[in-house]
Amino acid sequence: MALGIGAGAIGQVIIEVGAYLMRKSRAQGRPWASGTTLAGITLGVLIMYATAFLIQV
Repeated sequence: MALGIGAGAIGQVIIEVGAYLMRKSRAQGRPWASGTTLAGITLGVLIMYATAFLIQV
């Protein structure tokens, strides 16, 4: 049950941040998938996998 709640919370954050990025980019007249946004997502995924790897070892 706790894993389900955690997964739901992560999903909600992803949806909210995605909606925020789209609203902000629409207001500024820029594409939402800018280099900075994609670099941030990539860095976040790399940190997530590095942390998981360190915990496993």
